[in-house]
Amino acid sequence: MSLYYRSLIQTASLLLDLYPNAAVAYSLRKLRTAYSGNSVRVRRAVDNTEQDFGFDINGDLDIAGIESFFGNNLLLQSENFNTSWTKANTVVTTGAISAPVGGGTADRLDENTTNAAHTITQASGTINNSSSYFLSIYLKPDQRNIIDIVSGIAGSSQVARVNITTGAVVSNTFSNTPTLTSVGSGWYKFELFVTSALTSTPTGFQVRLTNGTTQTYAGTTGFGCYIWGAQISGGSSVIPYFKTTTVIAANAFVATWYDQSGNTNNSTQGTAGNQAQIIANGFKITDAITGKITTTWTTDRYTLATGIDPNTKYLSIGVVNRTANTNNIIQLGVSGSIGGVNGQQPLFWIATTGAVRSDMYSTVTHANNTSTGAFIMTSEKNGSNLKTAYLNGSALATTGTEAPSTGTNINSFGQAGGNTTTCQYAEYIYWNSEQSANRAAIETAINDYYNVY
Repeated sequence: MSLYYRSLIQTASLLLDLYPNAAVAYSLRKLRTAYSGNSVRVRRAVDNTEQDFGFDINGDLDIAGIESFFGNNLLLQSENFNTSWTKANTVVTTGAISAPVGGGTADRLDENTTNAAHTITQASGTINNSSSYFLSIYLKPDQRNIIDIVSGIAGSSQVARVNITTGAVVSNTFSNTPTLTSVGSGWYKFELFVTSALTSTPTGFQVRLTNGTTQTYAGTTGFGCYIWGAQISGGSSVIPYFKTTTVIAANAFVATWYDQSGNTNNSTQGTAGNQAQIIANGFKITDAITGKITTTWTTDRYTLATGIDPNTKYLSIGVVNRTANTNNIIQLGVSGSIGGVNGQQPLFWIATTGAVRSDMYSTVTHANNTSTGAFIMTSEKNGSNLKTAYLNGSALATTGTEAPSTGTNINSFGQAGGNTTTCQYAEYIYWNSEQSANRAAIETAINDYYNVY
C-alpha cells in the first residue's frame, strides 16, 4: 500500500474512531484507523490451508487477496483424466509426457476404433445463472491436431474447433472467441470466457478428437493428443490455473473473526462444518440488497477468546441479511441459556414465531416477518436499565432487563444452544458503555456504508 493511500485511510474518521469503547467488533471492513490487524482468517476448502486477510486501500476487506488465495476450479482431477472424467470411445494414458508447466506429467488422450464421437467429459460444479466463467486447458498435438472444446454452460452445447499445431481457431459457436497461446514444447493453452444460462449442472467441459473434418468417424488405434490442466473458474478475468484432485477449488470459509475493538477478543471455529462461507462455487458472496461482501451462515458458532459479562454492555448492533423465514438468526449468543434467562442474548431473532429477541427477556413481534432482506438490528440498554430493540433505526419495543447468573458470560458468536443461525452476516459490534445519545448516529453511520434502508 502506498504512503498516500495509507494516509487517506488513517486520516479518515472510521466508525470506532467516532464511537469508541467497544467490547468486541467483528467486520468485513475496517472500523478503527489505529487497528493494524486483519479482518478474518480464511480456510481454503480444497486443501484446508488457512490464511489471514486484512483490508484494501479503501478499508474494505481484501477480497482480491482472498480470491487469489482460495483457488478457483470447478473441475475435479484437473490433471488426472482417468478419474472423474467420462470417456466415450477414448483411452487415457497417464503420465505419458512432461507437463507444460510445473514439472509434472501430462496424460495422453487416444481414440479407439469405434465409428462414433471420441470424447472425454466432466460436468462442472454448481453453475450460477447469468454469470461469467473462464474455461482453459493445455493441449499438444500428436496424430490428431484438430480438437473440439465443447461446453453446455451457455445453455446449449457450443463448440470451438481449434488447430493445436498452429494455434488457429478453425470454427466457433461460442459468443466469445477463444484464444490459444503457445507455452513452449509444442503446447498451447486454450482460454475462453462463457456466460452461463443455466442454474443446473450442465456438461461443463468436453475435449473431443476429430479427424480434421468431422467428429464422428471410425478411430485409429494410437491416434490422439496430449492434455493437461483443465479448468472452469467463476469470474470475468483470466484465472491462474489451480490443480484439483478430489475437491473442487471454489469454496472458502471464515475460521476466525478478528476483534477490531482493541481488546483482541477474537472468535474462532476450528470445525469446518461450523464455519461461515465467504466464497461459494468460485464467487465472492455479496448481499443482494447492499451489494457488500458478506458471509453465509447456517449452524455456525465461533468461540470468543474471553467471555463477556452482558450486564456491563450497553449497545449491540449487527448487519445481517435474512435469507429464510423459517430459521433463527442469532448475532451473539451463549452456549446454552444464562441462568434460564433468554434475554441476555443480543440480537436474537426467532423467525419461526415472527419474533425478535434483542438482548431482551420478552419477545417482540416483527411487523415484516414474511420478507427477506438486509437489516441493521440494534439492542440498546440505557442508564435506567431498560432495553429497546431497533430494526433499521426504528424501535420495536422496550422492556426491563434481567440479570444472568453470577459469573455467566457470553462466550460464543453465532449459534446459541439449539438455536441455529441462517442468514448472511457482515458486521457485529458490542459497546461497553451506554450509547443512548449516540445510537441513532451510529445506526446512520453504519447505514451510510451498507445502504440497507
